[in-house]
Amino acid sequence: MKKTITKIKIGQAGAVSIEIPVLKFTGSKRGKKALIVCGIHGDEYTGLLVINNVLEKIKDIQGELWIIPSANALAQALNIRINPLDLYDLNRKFPGDKTKEPTDRIAAEIFEIAKDMDAVLDFHTFEDPTVVTNIFMNCGSNETKKKTLEFIKLFDPDIVWELNIKSRDELKFVTALGPKLSFEGIPNIAVELPQLHNVSDEQIERAVDGTIKILNNLKITNVSHAKESRELLFVENKEFNSNVSGIFVTHKKLMDKIKKGEVVGGVIDITSFKKTQIKSHESGVLMVLKDRQFVTTGGRLFTVGKLKRK
Repeated sequence: MKKTITKIKIGQAGAVSIEIPVLKFTGSKRGKKALIVCGIHGDEYTGLLVINNVLEKIKDIQGELWIIPSANALAQALNIRINPLDLYDLNRKFPGDKTKEPTDRIAAEIFEIAKDMDAVLDFHTFEDPTVVTNIFMNCGSNETKKKTLEFIKLFDPDIVWELNIKSRDELKFVTALGPKLSFEGIPNIAVELPQLHNVSDEQIERAVDGTIKILNNLKITNVSHAKESRELLFVENKEFNSNVSGIFVTHKKLMDKIKKGEVVGGVIDITSFKKTQIKSHESGVLMVLKDRQFVTTGGRLFTVGKLKRK
């Protein structure tokens, strides 16, 4: 297979050139095209390790495999979420505009590449310890949703967060990459993993294996994979934020089933050492969970996946 590296120039910031690096692997035979994106948020790096391990397993391909390892290069260099030039969140700017601010221009270039693909995998990370999660956009045509669900089944996540962009809480995601691609008819998955310092070898292995299975399905690769897929759990994402500040401690663990009103942990006030019990506001599965971490008022403590269907 042939490997080419190009850099798409976005513009200038003083003497600094703003560019998007793009890796393209081309097979000897024509076929499907897939894109893997990482770094839309500059402080999310786990996807890079997954991509590296995927590439180590691939010896040859058919069709094309595109990789954007640093979608938001300046933010990635500074280890911050948003573009430091205009303070916009890149994943709220799709499909973008090549005539506007730098973030809009980056979004437009990425979207132009992505909408020409047969599949797109967009790697992200949660700030707190989490399970392997796929986000199902649940929009676009029935054919697009059916193909996306096929890819999710192959990826084999712990949890499928089923997005509802019509709800008040999730309306903000309508301008994310995933929903915009779904409306364009491009099957796509957003993959959420723990941060590098929290992710386990098993989680990395599963993400690599899931990516390979999708590429195999597209006949881009023909690489052996490890495990069969499990039953999928589709959930609504319900966050619980703290009304007090202190050290949050829990005896629960990720993927524990909890009931509404059940105690999940407690926050220890650092001035009085009074402990405030924290109860869940929903029944479901713990998909994001802090433990022995300092939290401020309004900070996220945990996320419950409210079961929708299997």
